[in-house]
Amino acid sequence: MEWFASVWDAARGQNRSLSGDAPNRRSAIEQVITAGRSLARPQPETLISMLGKVRIDGERGYSVPFGDENVTDDEMARMIQAAIENERDRSPLPTPETVPLAAHGPTRYATPASSVVEQWCRIEEWLGGHLASPNIPKAMPDAVNETATRTEADWPEELRTFFALVNGFPMEQWINLLPEHELFDLDRVVDERQVELEVWAEFSGDEVDQPAGVVANTWLREFIPFAGVDGNFLFVDTRPGSLHGCISGFDKTFADNSGPQWMSLSALLADLADALDGTRAFAGGWSPDVVDGQLTWTWTG
Repeated sequence: MEWFASVWDAARGQNRSLSGDAPNRRSAIEQVITAGRSLARPQPETLISMLGKVRIDGERGYSVPFGDENVTDDEMARMIQAAIENERDRSPLPTPETVPLAAHGPTRYATPASSVVEQWCRIEEWLGGHLASPNIPKAMPDAVNETATRTEADWPEELRTFFALVNGFPMEQWINLLPEHELFDLDRVVDERQVELEVWAEFSGDEVDQPAGVVANTWLREFIPFAGVDGNFLFVDTRPGSLHGCISGFDKTFADNSGPQWMSLSALLADLADALDGTRAFAGGWSPDVVDGQLTWTWTG
Protein backbone atom coordinates (compact mmCIF):
# COMPACT_ATOMS: atom_id res chain seq x y z
CA MET A 1 0.00 0.00 0.00
CA GLU A 2 1.56 3.26 -1.16
CA TRP A 3 1.72 6.24 1.18
CA PHE A 4 2.90 9.84 0.99
CA ALA A 5 3.43 12.62 3.59
CA SER A 6 4.44 16.24 3.07
CA VAL A 7 4.82 19.56 4.89
CA TRP A 8 5.48 23.07 3.61
CA ASP A 9 8.95 24.48 4.30
CA ALA A 10 8.45 28.25 4.26
CA ALA A 11 12.17 28.97 4.61
CA ARG A 12 13.01 26.99 1.45
CA GLY A 13 9.82 27.90 -0.37
CA GLN A 14 8.94 24.30 -1.21
CA ASN A 15 7.34 21.14 0.08
CA ARG A 16 9.29 18.51 1.99
CA SER A 17 7.92 15.02 1.35
CA LEU A 18 8.51 11.32 1.93
CA SER A 19 6.79 8.28 0.45
CA GLY A 20 6.91 4.52 0.66
CA ASP A 21 5.07 1.20 0.57
CA ALA A 22 3.52 -0.75 3.43
CA PRO A 23 2.03 -4.26 3.64
CA ASN A 24 -1.28 -2.99 5.05
CA ARG A 25 -3.17 0.14 6.07
CA ARG A 26 -2.19 0.04 9.74
CA SER A 27 1.47 -0.16 8.83
CA ALA A 28 1.06 2.60 6.24
CA ILE A 29 -0.42 4.94 8.86
CA GLU A 30 2.40 4.12 11.29
CA GLN A 31 5.00 4.88 8.61
CA VAL A 32 3.20 8.11 7.66
CA ILE A 33 3.27 9.25 11.30
CA THR A 34 7.00 8.60 11.56
CA ALA A 35 7.68 10.31 8.24
CA GLY A 36 5.40 13.27 8.95
CA ARG A 37 6.94 13.94 12.36
CA SER A 38 10.45 13.80 10.90
CA LEU A 39 9.46 16.24 8.15
CA ALA A 40 7.77 18.67 10.51
CA ARG A 41 10.57 18.51 13.13
CA PRO A 42 13.88 17.26 11.68
CA GLN A 43 15.40 18.24 15.04
CA PRO A 44 13.46 18.51 18.34
CA GLU A 45 14.13 22.24 18.52
CA THR A 46 13.38 22.89 14.82
CA LEU A 47 9.78 23.27 13.67
CA ILE A 48 9.41 23.34 9.88
CA SER A 49 5.61 23.25 9.80
CA MET A 50 2.82 22.45 12.24
CA LEU A 51 0.51 20.97 9.60
CA GLY A 52 0.99 18.51 6.78
CA LYS A 53 -0.92 16.42 4.29
CA VAL A 54 -1.06 12.69 3.61
CA ARG A 55 -2.04 10.28 0.89
CA ILE A 56 -2.64 6.61 1.70
CA ASP A 57 -3.70 4.15 -0.98
CA GLY A 58 -4.67 7.07 -3.22
CA GLU A 59 -6.80 8.85 -0.60
CA ARG A 60 -5.81 12.31 0.61
CA GLY A 61 -6.05 13.97 4.00
CA TYR A 62 -5.22 17.55 4.95
CA SER A 63 -4.25 19.58 8.03
CA VAL A 64 -2.56 16.73 9.93
CA PRO A 65 -0.71 18.23 12.97
CA PHE A 66 2.65 16.48 12.45
CA GLY A 67 4.47 19.29 14.26
CA ASP A 68 2.46 19.03 17.49
CA GLU A 69 4.59 17.19 20.04
CA ASN A 70 1.64 16.88 22.43
CA VAL A 71 -0.25 14.56 20.08
CA THR A 72 0.43 10.86 20.71
CA ASP A 73 0.89 8.36 17.89
CA ASP A 74 -2.53 6.82 18.60
CA GLU A 75 -4.16 10.26 18.48
CA MET A 76 -2.26 11.09 15.30
CA ALA A 77 -3.46 7.86 13.67
CA ARG A 78 -7.07 8.77 14.47
CA MET A 79 -6.53 12.30 13.13
CA ILE A 80 -5.08 10.95 9.89
CA GLN A 81 -8.01 8.61 9.42
CA ALA A 82 -10.46 11.42 10.21
CA ALA A 83 -8.71 13.74 7.73
CA ILE A 84 -8.99 11.10 5.00
CA GLU A 85 -12.63 10.43 5.82
CA ASN A 86 -13.38 14.14 5.78
CA GLU A 87 -11.96 14.38 2.28
CA ARG A 88 -13.66 11.15 1.17
CA ASP A 89 -17.06 12.41 2.31
CA ARG A 90 -16.79 15.64 0.42
CA SER A 91 -18.42 16.10 -2.95
CA PRO A 92 -16.20 14.85 -5.78
CA LEU A 93 -14.15 17.41 -7.64
CA PRO A 94 -15.71 18.72 -10.85
CA THR A 95 -14.53 17.33 -14.15
CA PRO A 96 -12.57 19.66 -16.43
CA GLU A 97 -15.68 20.13 -18.56
CA THR A 98 -17.77 21.36 -15.62
CA VAL A 99 -17.83 24.89 -14.26
CA PRO A 100 -20.17 24.86 -11.23
CA LEU A 101 -21.85 28.19 -10.54
CA ALA A 102 -24.42 29.29 -8.01
CA ALA A 103 -27.99 28.88 -9.16
CA HIS A 104 -28.70 32.57 -8.61
CA GLY A 105 -25.48 34.42 -9.27
CA PRO A 106 -21.96 34.23 -10.69
CA THR A 107 -20.31 32.74 -7.57
CA ARG A 108 -20.78 29.48 -5.70
CA TYR A 109 -21.61 31.23 -2.42
CA ALA A 110 -24.07 34.11 -2.42
CA THR A 111 -22.63 36.08 0.53
CA PRO A 112 -22.33 39.75 -0.52
CA ALA A 113 -19.21 41.86 -0.17
CA SER A 114 -19.01 43.90 3.02
CA SER A 115 -15.98 45.18 4.94
CA VAL A 116 -12.69 43.32 5.40
CA VAL A 117 -12.00 45.30 8.57
CA GLU A 118 -15.40 44.51 10.06
CA GLN A 119 -15.25 40.80 9.27
CA TRP A 120 -11.64 40.42 10.40
CA CYS A 121 -12.48 42.12 13.70
CA ARG A 122 -15.14 39.44 14.26
CA ILE A 123 -12.60 36.71 13.51
CA GLU A 124 -9.88 38.27 15.64
CA GLU A 125 -12.30 38.66 18.56
CA TRP A 126 -13.24 34.97 18.31
CA LEU A 127 -9.59 33.89 18.17
CA GLY A 128 -8.77 36.00 21.21
CA GLY A 129 -11.65 34.49 23.15
CA HIS A 130 -10.98 30.84 22.27
CA LEU A 131 -7.23 30.48 21.71
CA ALA A 132 -4.36 31.22 24.09
CA SER A 133 -2.92 34.67 23.26
CA PRO A 134 -2.90 34.36 19.46
CA ASN A 135 -0.03 36.18 17.76
CA ILE A 136 -1.36 37.92 14.64
CA PRO A 137 1.38 39.64 12.60
CA LYS A 138 0.41 42.58 10.42
CA ALA A 139 2.15 43.92 7.33
CA MET A 140 3.14 47.55 6.97
CA PRO A 141 1.31 49.38 4.15
CA ASP A 142 4.60 50.03 2.32
CA ALA A 143 5.35 46.28 2.33
CA VAL A 144 1.89 45.50 0.98
CA ASN A 145 2.22 48.06 -1.79
CA GLU A 146 5.70 46.81 -2.68
CA THR A 147 4.42 43.24 -2.97
CA ALA A 148 1.53 44.37 -5.15
CA THR A 149 3.98 46.19 -7.39
CA ARG A 150 6.20 43.10 -7.67
CA THR A 151 3.26 41.04 -8.92
CA GLU A 152 2.36 43.67 -11.53
CA ALA A 153 -1.31 42.99 -10.79
CA ASP A 154 -4.15 45.35 -9.89
CA TRP A 155 -4.67 44.41 -6.25
CA PRO A 156 -8.13 45.32 -4.95
CA GLU A 157 -8.21 47.48 -1.85
CA GLU A 158 -9.67 44.56 0.14
CA LEU A 159 -6.54 42.48 -0.44
CA ARG A 160 -4.24 45.31 0.60
CA THR A 161 -6.32 45.90 3.73
CA PHE A 162 -6.33 42.19 4.56
CA PHE A 163 -2.54 41.90 4.74
CA ALA A 164 -2.38 45.04 6.86
CA LEU A 165 -4.59 43.16 9.33
CA VAL A 166 -2.95 39.72 9.18
CA ASN A 167 0.27 38.70 7.45
CA GLY A 168 0.19 34.94 7.91
CA PHE A 169 0.99 33.23 11.21
CA PRO A 170 4.39 32.36 12.74
CA MET A 171 5.15 28.64 12.94
CA GLU A 172 5.58 28.72 16.71
CA GLN A 173 2.02 30.06 17.08
CA TRP A 174 0.37 28.55 14.05
CA ILE A 175 -3.40 28.94 13.67
CA ASN A 176 -5.32 26.64 11.33
CA LEU A 177 -7.61 29.49 10.26
CA LEU A 178 -8.88 27.85 7.06
CA PRO A 179 -9.94 24.18 6.79
CA GLU A 180 -7.80 23.10 3.83
CA HIS A 181 -5.40 25.97 3.23
CA GLU A 182 -2.54 27.62 5.08
CA LEU A 183 -2.73 31.40 5.25
CA PHE A 184 0.23 33.02 3.44
CA ASP A 185 2.39 35.97 4.38
CA LEU A 186 3.48 38.44 1.68
CA ASP A 187 6.75 36.63 0.89
CA ARG A 188 4.95 33.37 0.34
CA VAL A 189 2.38 35.09 -1.89
CA VAL A 190 5.19 36.07 -4.24
CA ASP A 191 7.00 32.71 -4.03
CA GLU A 192 3.92 30.52 -4.56
CA ARG A 193 2.68 32.67 -7.42
CA GLN A 194 6.01 32.47 -9.20
CA VAL A 195 6.17 28.69 -8.80
CA GLU A 196 2.69 28.29 -10.30
CA LEU A 197 3.52 30.59 -13.21
CA GLU A 198 6.51 28.40 -14.01
CA VAL A 199 4.67 25.10 -13.49
CA TRP A 200 1.69 26.08 -15.66
CA ALA A 201 3.66 27.98 -18.34
CA GLU A 202 3.57 25.07 -20.78
CA PHE A 203 -0.23 24.86 -20.48
CA SER A 204 -0.91 28.57 -20.93
CA GLY A 205 -0.83 28.74 -24.71
CA ASP A 206 -1.72 32.06 -26.27
CA GLU A 207 -3.16 34.28 -23.55
CA VAL A 208 -6.59 35.68 -24.34
CA ASP A 209 -7.86 38.61 -22.29
CA GLN A 210 -10.90 37.55 -20.30
CA PRO A 211 -12.70 39.29 -17.44
CA ALA A 212 -12.38 38.20 -13.83
CA GLY A 213 -14.28 35.02 -12.96
CA VAL A 214 -13.88 33.38 -16.37
CA VAL A 215 -12.23 29.97 -16.06
CA ALA A 216 -8.71 30.05 -17.51
CA ASN A 217 -7.73 26.36 -17.07
CA THR A 218 -4.22 27.52 -16.17
CA TRP A 219 -2.45 29.89 -13.78
CA LEU A 220 -2.53 33.54 -14.85
CA ARG A 221 -0.33 36.45 -13.78
CA GLU A 222 -3.45 38.13 -12.43
CA PHE A 223 -4.08 35.33 -9.90
CA ILE A 224 -2.85 36.33 -6.42
CA PRO A 225 -2.76 33.37 -3.98
CA PHE A 226 -3.31 34.21 -0.31
CA ALA A 227 -3.76 30.69 1.08
CA GLY A 228 -2.94 27.17 -0.04
CA VAL A 229 -1.19 23.87 0.48
CA ASP A 230 0.62 21.51 -1.88
CA GLY A 231 -0.43 23.15 -5.15
CA ASN A 232 -4.04 23.84 -4.14
CA PHE A 233 -4.91 27.49 -3.52
CA LEU A 234 -7.41 30.19 -2.77
CA PHE A 235 -6.63 33.21 -4.92
CA VAL A 236 -7.90 36.69 -5.70
CA ASP A 237 -8.73 37.21 -9.37
CA THR A 238 -7.40 40.67 -10.22
CA ARG A 239 -8.49 40.70 -13.86
CA PRO A 240 -10.81 43.59 -14.75
CA GLY A 241 -14.56 43.20 -14.94
CA SER A 242 -17.58 43.03 -12.66
CA LEU A 243 -15.99 40.20 -10.64
CA HIS A 244 -12.65 41.96 -10.11
CA GLY A 245 -11.46 40.80 -6.68
CA CYS A 246 -13.53 37.62 -6.56
CA ILE A 247 -12.14 34.54 -4.78
CA SER A 248 -11.60 31.31 -6.68
CA GLY A 249 -10.06 27.97 -5.84
CA PHE A 250 -7.18 26.43 -7.74
CA ASP A 251 -6.59 22.68 -7.90
CA LYS A 252 -3.23 21.32 -9.04
CA THR A 253 -5.02 18.88 -11.37
CA PHE A 254 -8.13 20.74 -12.53
CA ALA A 255 -6.75 24.30 -12.27
CA ASP A 256 -9.45 26.95 -11.70
CA ASN A 257 -12.35 25.12 -13.35
CA SER A 258 -14.47 25.18 -10.17
CA GLY A 259 -15.17 28.81 -11.01
CA PRO A 260 -15.45 31.79 -8.67
CA GLN A 261 -16.45 30.88 -5.12
CA TRP A 262 -16.99 34.23 -3.35
CA MET A 263 -17.70 37.71 -4.64
CA SER A 264 -14.82 39.17 -2.64
CA LEU A 265 -12.39 38.57 0.20
CA SER A 266 -14.79 40.24 2.64
CA ALA A 267 -17.52 37.78 1.60
CA LEU A 268 -15.22 34.83 2.37
CA LEU A 269 -14.29 36.38 5.73
CA ALA A 270 -17.96 36.92 6.56
CA ASP A 271 -18.66 33.22 5.96
CA LEU A 272 -15.62 32.29 8.04
CA ALA A 273 -16.70 34.56 10.91
CA ASP A 274 -20.20 33.08 10.76
CA ALA A 275 -18.75 29.56 11.00
CA LEU A 276 -16.61 30.48 14.00
CA ASP A 277 -19.64 32.05 15.68
CA GLY A 278 -21.61 28.85 15.07
CA THR A 279 -24.11 30.48 12.69
CA ARG A 280 -23.46 28.11 9.79
CA ALA A 281 -20.82 25.81 8.33
CA PHE A 282 -18.00 27.25 6.23
CA ALA A 283 -17.63 26.54 2.50
CA GLY A 284 -20.50 24.11 2.31
CA GLY A 285 -19.80 21.94 5.34
CA TRP A 286 -16.76 22.74 7.51
CA SER A 287 -17.43 23.15 11.25
CA PRO A 288 -14.83 24.51 13.70
CA ASP A 289 -13.81 23.20 17.09
CA VAL A 290 -11.07 23.93 19.62
CA VAL A 291 -9.04 20.87 20.65
CA ASP A 292 -6.19 21.26 23.15
CA GLY A 293 -6.18 24.98 22.51
CA GLN A 294 -5.93 24.59 18.72
CA LEU A 295 -8.51 25.52 16.09
CA THR A 296 -9.55 22.42 14.12
CA TRP A 297 -12.06 21.80 11.33
CA THR A 298 -14.32 18.83 10.58
CA TRP A 299 -16.25 18.23 7.39
CA THR A 300 -19.90 17.73 8.34
CA GLY A 301 -21.41 18.14 4.88
